[in-house]
Amino acid sequence: MRIVEEIKAAVVALSDQELKEFRSRLAKHDDKCWDDQIEHDAMTGKFDPLAKEAIADHSRYKSA
Repeated sequence: MRIVEEIKAAVVALSDQELKEFRSRLAKHDDKCWDDQIEHDAMTGKFDPLAKEAIADHSRYKSA
């Protein structure tokens, strides 16, 4: 937790411009983590049951 406290203190000390840049970089990092997680989940079949259910629902809807 010491590192988290150091980061918190450093963030508070940032100028407005530095904070803007930090937020942008953090958002990009979060986006990449999310993309990596989605890719991993897709590659390991986590979404397969959901996809099968969606296809079945779509087929039922089309034939109705």
